[in-house]
Amino acid sequence: MPPGGQRDRMLAAARARRPRRRKRPAGLAAGRWLAGLARCWRGLGRRGRLAAAGGAGVVLAVLAAGVIAWVMAGGPAPRARQYLTFTACLLTGPQGLAGPRAAPAWAGLEQASGATHAKVEYLPVMSGATEGAAAPYLATLVQRHCRVVVAAGDAEVAAVEATAARYPSVRFAVVGGARGGSRVRSVSGSAPAVRAAVAGFVTAAVHSGR
Repeated sequence: MPPGGQRDRMLAAARARRPRRRKRPAGLAAGRWLAGLARCWRGLGRRGRLAAAGGAGVVLAVLAAGVIAWVMAGGPAPRARQYLTFTACLLTGPQGLAGPRAAPAWAGLEQASGATHAKVEYLPVMSGATEGAAAPYLATLVQRHCRVVVAAGDAEVAAVEATAARYPSVRFAVVGGARGGSRVRSVSGSAPAVRAAVAGFVTAAVHSGR
């Protein structure tokens, strides 16, 4: 076995003869990666390239939709509709809004509500088809502070025509009534005509503040 000094010199000489690995420059490695990617792209063929491009487009569309949804989710919540203290009411027969006179009248009330933000509601008379049966329901609407009351139905119209004078703070309209007057507005005609007339009547009442 060689002496210690000679052994150290031999080990140093062996290490010196070993080939050293050289680090590849980062730019060269990136260039080779891009070249490989280009070869793969050319190897896909026309159909393969179209499919790959389409897949990439789908991924981008999904990402864009996600970003839009995230942005919209962080936006302010839509404001609730603010109604006026003005309420317009519909008095109907037992069929409710399904009655032939009530349906266009209710459509007119809803149209006026959309234009003025007045509140609208309806009340069907369920206790009979007479003026006496409808009168308490009419009084109930007045007690609910309905500023406008529209009646649709023979008994309901008769109750309004008979008792409208008792409620000077309320404006009345009747669909198909036999008579009108200064306190009661008579509305008749086709369904579109009734709807337009009721909407105009309620809108005018809201704007007049009565």
